[in-house]
Amino acid sequence: MEGPLVKRPKLLADATLQEAEWLQWYDNLETLQGKLLTGCLCQITNTITLQRPIFSSLLQSEVGKSSPDFPSKYTLQFISTLKLLCELAVSQRGIGFICTKVSEMANVVSTDEGIWETLLQLLGSSDKFISYISSKCLTSLIILTKVPTVSQAFEELLNSVVTNTRNPLLVTNTLEVIRGVIDHGDEEEHPLQLLGSGLHGTCNPKPHCTKIEIEEDPDSEVEVKDICITALESWWTRLITKFKTLLANYEEKYEHSITTFLSLWQSIVSVKSNLNIVDTKHFYLQVGSFVSHLSSALPPSLWKKLLDVFNEILCYGSTLSLQDSLPEEPCDLAHLILRCVKSRHFLQGVPYSRSFVSFGGTSWIKPADSGWESEPDPEEGTSSNRSRIEPKLDEAFSLSTGGGMKLPSSYSSAHIGENPGESGRITNCVGSSTESATISPQPVTIYIGPSPFAVHEELEELDAGDRPLVQKVVLLILKCVAVTVRETKEEVDTSDEEEDPEEAGGGGQRSPTDSDFNDMVIIERTVREVFGHLDSYVKSILPYHPATPLCEWIVKLFSDQDDVLVEGLLCSLDSFTSFIGRIDITTDFYQQFNPVRSFMAFAETISEDKTVLMDLLMGNETCFLLYLLRLLKYISKNWEKFTTTCGRDLSKIMGLFIRLKISLVNSPHFPYNIDPIIRLLERCENNYEAASNSSAVS
Repeated sequence: MEGPLVKRPKLLADATLQEAEWLQWYDNLETLQGKLLTGCLCQITNTITLQRPIFSSLLQSEVGKSSPDFPSKYTLQFISTLKLLCELAVSQRGIGFICTKVSEMANVVSTDEGIWETLLQLLGSSDKFISYISSKCLTSLIILTKVPTVSQAFEELLNSVVTNTRNPLLVTNTLEVIRGVIDHGDEEEHPLQLLGSGLHGTCNPKPHCTKIEIEEDPDSEVEVKDICITALESWWTRLITKFKTLLANYEEKYEHSITTFLSLWQSIVSVKSNLNIVDTKHFYLQVGSFVSHLSSALPPSLWKKLLDVFNEILCYGSTLSLQDSLPEEPCDLAHLILRCVKSRHFLQGVPYSRSFVSFGGTSWIKPADSGWESEPDPEEGTSSNRSRIEPKLDEAFSLSTGGGMKLPSSYSSAHIGENPGESGRITNCVGSSTESATISPQPVTIYIGPSPFAVHEELEELDAGDRPLVQKVVLLILKCVAVTVRETKEEVDTSDEEEDPEEAGGGGQRSPTDSDFNDMVIIERTVREVFGHLDSYVKSILPYHPATPLCEWIVKLFSDQDDVLVEGLLCSLDSFTSFIGRIDITTDFYQQFNPVRSFMAFAETISEDKTVLMDLLMGNETCFLLYLLRLLKYISKNWEKFTTTCGRDLSKIMGLFIRLKISLVNSPHFPYNIDPIIRLLERCENNYEAASNSSAVS
């Protein structure tokens, strides 16, 4: 048996080392890395010594005379090798066979207190490369290590996060370690790993390897996660207090730390984490207290992360829409956000700004509520007399191009006054001509084209504003409405079941009472008001036609994200159908939130391509199966309303349904039972044929 594979470094009395010794350490690491990539260390004939980096100021100064960055390079290579070793050991343990020498080295590393101390120290290193790789390596080491060492490590890490007030980078990297443990095993594999490349492709011990057969322990990593959750639960109140204070007294240097904490929070409550709902219930308790911190003072990045946390808790498509009884915490969060939207504090605080580059320069656009303001002229001092220009296309200049000149696009633009306070230039980029003139400095974009309304679609493409922020805001409000409506509907249904139908004189069925009707009317008014504010807000910052109903522009807004689009469609569908049979739906309400119009807009977006629907049904990235199932049920029960809404496009929509049905019938290897969808499609087809035959006869 060879000697130990890992040895503690021994400092000389004068703490000096020769460069030749550093080079030998480098060679050892390179040899070890090469063998680790093969999945076996049995072919190493001599003892490979892993020499931990030595952080003596005298040592660094001595070595730095010949090569200033020599210690940093070695530190990076050393930590990278440790990370590779830990990942390989975890991978081989997962398949039940592990190389003997890999197992020996991994055991020595995981029990070496000096390595733990080194990694914890390097989390706060001023070298961002070293601190980053240290956090990743420490995550892998924690996954590899058994209790009770892990419990103590979590306590030290969380104590560091709560007590540290001077090193935001240390706080960020420490939180990254904990988040890495929570997310371990839940992230999708990289395409190269699926092809058999990299570490995971070579984790199996080779035929000549001396292997140890071990019992597979699928619960090992789950056990580490549970320990992490338990530690977080005991520290959670202190963590919440710390980061609420940082949000209330926001400083830019803490932005990354706050973002990482919110990412950790999102990972804990995420469905993908596969954590027990009972264990994670504690992390919902104080989520509502963060809503008040969403103000214009916070940067868009923190808004997005907070909205991600809220959207994850209100996971409607994958969780809440399937539950018979909604949990109290998501409902309370939904109520709070809707109250903020009704008071207009929420939408007014969204830090949205948009600038887009057109042919003539850059234009700045603000929400219609605030209008446009030109910057004050420096020569005029602090005069409050500023021009206000409402961003209305019908007030924009429409200039004739003349002469049959061919435009490079459906419109071009001229930008006036890019630099306030200086003489402006007007640049008209039509063809190759360029004109300049001195004018008053006002940031106005002039659209040149046959019709100012033709620029809507192209403006949307040119928009370089924070579109993802608007998408997150709109999706959150749709979820809040869906949860609130569903909760009220459940309360009404529960009261129906509690009353005996025979005693009510309903002959086995209970008719809605005045109380039920009033409850739904109140909710309907709330939905109208909330969606009214949302509709005005979105149209003030995005170039949607004022007459476009909400049920259509949400498709345009979410068209670049399948998962968000489908979940938004499901929320609006469930919200609308919950009112059917309970209140008298007005024409205006029906036109604004009609789910059929949403699907028509969606079908137009995908060009009525049934292969897109097939892909969405076969994939697990969206809740499209649930959405389509409920939509077809609504259509089959409300056939006349469906045909009236479709109008002249009925043949297009039904043609899409029929092509989809044929494809589903001819797909015998569908990943699940698709028969319910096929039966609903056949029912719609039969209704369509019956209506067509009736029209032909008449």
